[in-house]
Amino acid sequence: MLGWIEEMQPYNAGADAGNDPLLIVHNMDRFDKHRELAIVDSSAIITFPPDMTEIYRKALLYREGKLPISENPMLNRALKDHAKVTPHVAFREFGTGKAQPVISGLVKLFEEVSVLVGVFATQV
Repeated sequence: MLGWIEEMQPYNAGADAGNDPLLIVHNMDRFDKHRELAIVDSSAIITFPPDMTEIYRKALLYREGKLPISENPMLNRALKDHAKVTPHVAFREFGTGKAQPVISGLVKLFEEVSVLVGVFATQV
């Protein structure tokens, strides 16, 4: 069991250690337990109809700064006419990622940590 605990340590994740769910929970405990949640950022979740995979691909290119400027008007029109934009309150920092919506971020964190706790429970 000690070997498994050692194996699960965030520093074993290498370059992706900052996104390890145990480290995220640890940092929330160390930095945020004496103050309110650091949800001082905003974000939006954009969803597209299933038949708009090309528009979705272009939206990803836009977010990465790789969409040609000439395609911006078409993307803006498609977003306005077909996409659903849902505003969210977000964590400014969540692992090494950018703003993360609070609800989906905590759900993802809960699911990942629950798996680890379940495995740990079978080891005890």
